[in-house]
Amino acid sequence: LTGSVRRDGFSAFGQNNPFGVFSTVAAGWRISEEKFLKDVEWINNLKLRLSWGQTGNRDIGRYAAFSRLTITNVIQDGVNYKGVYPSSLANRDLKWETTTSRNIGFDFGLWGSRLSGTLDLYWNTTSDLLMRQEIDSSTGYSYQYRNIGQTSNKGVELALNYHLIRTKDFNLNVSATYNFNKNNIDELDGGKDIYYNSGWGASAQHPSYDYVLSEGKPVGVIRGFKSAGFYTVDDFDYVDGVYKLKAGIPDISTAATGTYRRPSELQVADGQIAFPGALKLQDVDKSGIVDLDDVVDLGEVQAKHTGGFSLNGNYKNIDFGANFTYQIGGKVYNVATMSQLSGGKETGLGLNKYKDLAGAFQLYDIQNGNLVPVIEPTALKQLNANAKYALPYYEDAPILSDYVEDASYLRLNTLTVGYTLPKAWTTKAYMQKVRIYVTGGNLFCITGYSGLDPEVNSDPDKAKSYPTLGLDWGAYMRARTFTVGLNVEF
Repeated sequence: LTGSVRRDGFSAFGQNNPFGVFSTVAAGWRISEEKFLKDVEWINNLKLRLSWGQTGNRDIGRYAAFSRLTITNVIQDGVNYKGVYPSSLANRDLKWETTTSRNIGFDFGLWGSRLSGTLDLYWNTTSDLLMRQEIDSSTGYSYQYRNIGQTSNKGVELALNYHLIRTKDFNLNVSATYNFNKNNIDELDGGKDIYYNSGWGASAQHPSYDYVLSEGKPVGVIRGFKSAGFYTVDDFDYVDGVYKLKAGIPDISTAATGTYRRPSELQVADGQIAFPGALKLQDVDKSGIVDLDDVVDLGEVQAKHTGGFSLNGNYKNIDFGANFTYQIGGKVYNVATMSQLSGGKETGLGLNKYKDLAGAFQLYDIQNGNLVPVIEPTALKQLNANAKYALPYYEDAPILSDYVEDASYLRLNTLTVGYTLPKAWTTKAYMQKVRIYVTGGNLFCITGYSGLDPEVNSDPDKAKSYPTLGLDWGAYMRARTFTVGLNVEF
């Protein structure tokens, strides 16, 4: 039985709550040492563990609880003046964020520890979350640090280790882990959803707030439009050189795409935005036009199932080890690719883009060395018989479900092969042991994700305090490594 109590203070918290008290208690019972199990030969270790504890988090800036003034430049009559304006509102009641952990676990070893492992069931809650909250600008301030809610994690962790082969010359050991975790937002300030911007697209992305925190959902929910491919020629009636949407086919709003360029020769009905090849989105609310009211949740970033497994062993003086990790489910927000297929209605088409653009819908063809618009329906269908993507002439960047992708993967993290020189050789050189080894890292990753790596979590705007989980934007790729080493013992 163990326990502890500690009282921590941090001057950056509000004057009313600078201190926090955190305690822990844990108990263990080695059941295998009891009389009723001592004679059970196949059980050599069995232990029950129970624990409860609290820890505090103060991961905020030194002056987060205080009002702040931000320096700015003001140009007036050609003169550059320095000025200040209020940005952060003080919070005298700001206090420690507290994580409470509850755990029940078993340690076991069976058949002479040939099979061993642990099983843990846990429930962790984090309350009084420290987060930057945007506030009404009429207060004269932009934001305030507050304690605004509670999250929880409930799950199971299982770890197994099995000595598959144990002989004088050959040993093989197999181990595996499996983790199930359910993350949830239990409480938010006032029960209201918090919408926030990851910052990758600034004002040119729609919706502007591409993440949301909602009670009853996990942290890391992405918002955007459900993709429906692109408008085909068959979506329109073509009368007197004008493309008009057929009945029941929704139009698209510039609230989703910004200005959408098309050749001046391609005419559409009055007030209509859609044309053959334009981006097509699902009209979720059935209003007849796709706008910001059709934005929905596109996926939960955090996977519920994760783990790994490894093989380790030796044959005589040769040793080897392979370690794998895996994830089942979860999402990756593939901004890196999505941004290449959108925006820049004027200059963007001349920039170096991803090769995916080669499969985009075309409204121009090269005839006799000249670039000419293709307008007539039959010719347009023939030109785009193999098109995969919408025409990328839209100004802004609608967030599309096509790029909120499955994050499942299986990765070979490390592979090591080593050789220990015979003692008959090393003792002559006054050495106890000499081992040569080669290790490869990140050798392969099996995944359906179209980007560089499904394990990514970039943060383009570090001034924001909200988590942008699963965001693939500007993240540097994980390297494949090779190491050759030498261990010597004297």
